[in-house]
Amino acid sequence: MKMGPSSKYASFALISLLFAAVFPIGGETQAASVSRPTAGLWPRDISPRLNILTMLEPEHKVEFDLLVQSLTAIQNMSPEDPRSFFAIAGIHGMPFEEYNSSTVPGFQWTPDMPPPQWGGYCHHGDVLFPTWHRAYMLQIENSILEQATLIARTYQDENVKRDYLEAANRLRFPFWDWADDVTATEGIPDVFTNKTLTVNLPPYNLPTPVANPMRAFSFTKSVGTPFGVGDQYNPQNGALYTVPPGHIYMAPGYSTVRQPVFGYATNDTMLNESVKISAATTFIPGLYDLFQVPDFRVFSNHYATSPIKGNQNATQFLYYASLEGLHDSIHRAVGGLGGHMRFNTMAGFDPIFFFHHSNVDRIFALWQRMYPDQWIKPSTAIQGTFTVPSGSTVDENTALMPFYAPSGSYYVSTDLRDVTQLGYTYPELMNADSKGIGSVEFRKEILNQYRPNKEDAFTTRWYLGLRDVTAKQLPGAFSIHVFINPDETPTIDTSLQNNPNYCGSADFSSGKTTAVQKFDGQVSLTKCFVNLYLTKYPVIGNPSTANITDALATLAGYPLLYSDLYYVIEGSDGSDFSEYVTMSDNTIFYVYERGGETYRNSVPKRPNVIG
Repeated sequence: MKMGPSSKYASFALISLLFAAVFPIGGETQAASVSRPTAGLWPRDISPRLNILTMLEPEHKVEFDLLVQSLTAIQNMSPEDPRSFFAIAGIHGMPFEEYNSSTVPGFQWTPDMPPPQWGGYCHHGDVLFPTWHRAYMLQIENSILEQATLIARTYQDENVKRDYLEAANRLRFPFWDWADDVTATEGIPDVFTNKTLTVNLPPYNLPTPVANPMRAFSFTKSVGTPFGVGDQYNPQNGALYTVPPGHIYMAPGYSTVRQPVFGYATNDTMLNESVKISAATTFIPGLYDLFQVPDFRVFSNHYATSPIKGNQNATQFLYYASLEGLHDSIHRAVGGLGGHMRFNTMAGFDPIFFFHHSNVDRIFALWQRMYPDQWIKPSTAIQGTFTVPSGSTVDENTALMPFYAPSGSYYVSTDLRDVTQLGYTYPELMNADSKGIGSVEFRKEILNQYRPNKEDAFTTRWYLGLRDVTAKQLPGAFSIHVFINPDETPTIDTSLQNNPNYCGSADFSSGKTTAVQKFDGQVSLTKCFVNLYLTKYPVIGNPSTANITDALATLAGYPLLYSDLYYVIEGSDGSDFSEYVTMSDNTIFYVYERGGETYRNSVPKRPNVIG
């Protein structure tokens, strides 16, 4: 939908702004092998990034056609072209190579650097996680926009060409709202799993089936260190493929996979079930909690940032949810054991990564609208990046390499605070602006949109806070799966699917490292309590539910079911990670909310048992 010339949505020249993020160019600096683009950049109105499901509606058919063709085009580019999907995907993690000469004088990442020095450009576990990935989304978005304009010009009929050129001007990278009710009930949208899509191709605008570029990316260049010939970890082994304990090696011609349960292939059934159960137990309640976190430092990333967060009788439970922590859960649900999305090193090569991160940026933008005075304060980058030494102090003026701003310098976070200055917005923000809705009312609206169990409207809710989860000698990412009152003690082989005793998971994406890391996380227990009839929840307008026996809490809000709450620590390869991850006696505690007040209760720890 094209925006009208009112308020801050009036059109303005974005040539230099778009040029800065589309291509890895700063001033006159560019990759020598790629000529400066001559098309695709002109004054634009601010346009919304749309839900991918909205783009499937008939009125957005032309934008969708261009999205599919443009994503295919950059996937087919030479991997040496900095505008290619391969090159942009590789910024995040592997192949741990310099991108567009973006380095720091006096510091050069090398493979033999001691942990926790991270070899990708991306920021994880520090306050720049939201803004670095915002710049990253601009990079892929504007590479798409350039191709969209070039493609639109190839339609033969002048009226059709005009429609596609206008659509190219409106097009922005869509998001996948993994916390909506559709995902919880139907699973991952078909647009990400169908093998083909039908688009109207130039020059004659004829409907044509094409390979779906959103399902997978076929590698155009090898990534990683090859395993031995016949090694079980080689994708070439097909049905005999075994998930490696560290990184994945990819050879040219092999595609990204999701939930590769049986050999090296995407298992769509497992993928769909994983996403549905995670949406109900983790995505939706996690997002609801996240929008109530009032502090940027805590909101921004999953690392433990202070010994005590919040006040015991205020909002302490909210201080253990983070944007990065929730984001980690989507990587686990989609990638599964051995899928590319599960590995920080390789996640960027799965096309769904960018639809996921468009939504992460949307959540960040909505949260900014709720808490406009919250912003970045100096913090420590524990892992570091390709250009930031581990242990460095980062702040709002830290260069977000390798992304250039219109000035010819690297973007810094202050450049990215207002998305409308970057040429895009989101539907909820447009609606709030059109109605003049303030931050407090906006927060209420979004919380109502993502309220878990909307039909029940619980006035009492339960959480499990995970504080200072300590990881040592980590082989990779891990998850903490939480269960209540199971018939048998759960193990890493216990299914999460259709398991009423499974409450949810706290997920932590991390690369292989020997460093000591500390994480915070949170798991909602409410739905599990209700499903097992273990507590009563007075419900607005439905007093009959108050008859459920309250077996867990006294009037003081003190949970008692210590011996029946269990957790399992699972690594990205499906193995037990309890030898790498430890929690002190005060790491795990219940949090209880009733009538607007919040209480916490520390719980002693036993191995693999909370209680």
